[in-house]
Amino acid sequence: MDWEELERLAERDDVHDRAFANGVRRLAWAAAGPEARTRLSALEVQARRFALATHAGVRAAIAAGTLRGDALRARIEEVDPAARDHWIEELLDVVDPPLAEASPAREMIAYVPSAIDDVLFALDATGLGPASSLVDLGAGMGKVVLLASLLTGAAARGIEIDPELVTRARRAAQGLGLPVRFDTGDARTAELGAADVYYLFVPFTGEVLATVLARLEHVARTRPIRVCASALDLERWPWLRRAPPLDGARQSAWLVVHES
Repeated sequence: MDWEELERLAERDDVHDRAFANGVRRLAWAAAGPEARTRLSALEVQARRFALATHAGVRAAIAAGTLRGDALRARIEEVDPAARDHWIEELLDVVDPPLAEASPAREMIAYVPSAIDDVLFALDATGLGPASSLVDLGAGMGKVVLLASLLTGAAARGIEIDPELVTRARRAAQGLGLPVRFDTGDARTAELGAADVYYLFVPFTGEVLATVLARLEHVARTRPIRVCASALDLERWPWLRRAPPLDGARQSAWLVVHES
């Protein structure tokens, strides 16, 4: 591995190069020995420091409350779509999950962040706003929760089973001065709360998913809710139906908004 080239890429002004360097670090980790893993970990710290410095002005405006809502969304959509996810994850300080990830339990899915286009679709299609609330089940490092708060003003909360990811999500929220909440917990047993929107980016399958949906059905008996997830078997879950699309709204290749 050309360590010097990897270091240069991690500190290039071009976000495409930084995204490439990030991908190389993650791919190299699995086959790396102890010495290489030490260097890769150091590179991760170096890359994060550079990213925070690169976005310092925008982050300061967000923290001050002067760049949120439609203005922030317009700024996001100015970024090249091919690099937009890496750019926003750098901005939010959620670009690097732990290189040494824990193996997920049976029917649990390893952490994969939602794409920004899917998040924007969910926010638009659910009509999320300052008077509403969102809970992300399997919140990872908090990308959806942070964006929901920043772009809509909604109350937002994440539930995540991996405590290291929760720590990083809380760090990200604190760095931007956001009043969001992240709880360590299993969606099968954690307090779900009474939210308007529940977001599930394929965090689990099988009986785990069935248990969580059964719990959400209990919530839906007390209030109308929307569930953002991949397409669900509505014959098995008749309490849900596919929400009608909004006129002119963007679409998602996989995400479906269901309503109770």
